[in-house]
Amino acid sequence: PLDNPDFLAYLRDAANPHHYGLRPDNRHYPYSAPEGRRIAHRQLLWDNAAYASGVTRAEADAQHLAALLQTRAALAARLASEHAADFDKLPRQRQEILLDLAHAPPLGGLTPDTLRLVLDGDIAALIRTHAYVRYQSHVPDHFRNKAFIARHAPQ
Repeated sequence: PLDNPDFLAYLRDAANPHHYGLRPDNRHYPYSAPEGRRIAHRQLLWDNAAYASGVTRAEADAQHLAALLQTRAALAARLASEHAADFDKLPRQRQEILLDLAHAPPLGGLTPDTLRLVLDGDIAALIRTHAYVRYQSHVPDHFRNKAFIARHAPQ
């Protein structure tokens, strides 16, 4: 899924739909979020120089992809060790859902129940029973949850 521009755009837009921190110079600057200081696609700040100069969209996208690759590796290891499942052999939609939930917050969105529903392919039950799968400081992450439902709800 990380080679799919539509999936990457979905993750980016769901994380920061209002483009907090984007200034008229078309650079992203740090902003406050419930999780603390973030930049661009609600990413951890990777360079303190961004407070003064911001980062370009290309820089933000490159850092986002690098972080997603780390999440993917951790997720694949978890699936192999806990479920004897091969991430690469799962259907693409399930790979996307797992990456989506695992990346925000890192692996925290994948409780045993949500993981089992995704592995079983029961996306309707996942949405019905876990519509608010992501939280920010004990408050549902409405932006990501709404985007998730819009993208993955069975038609």
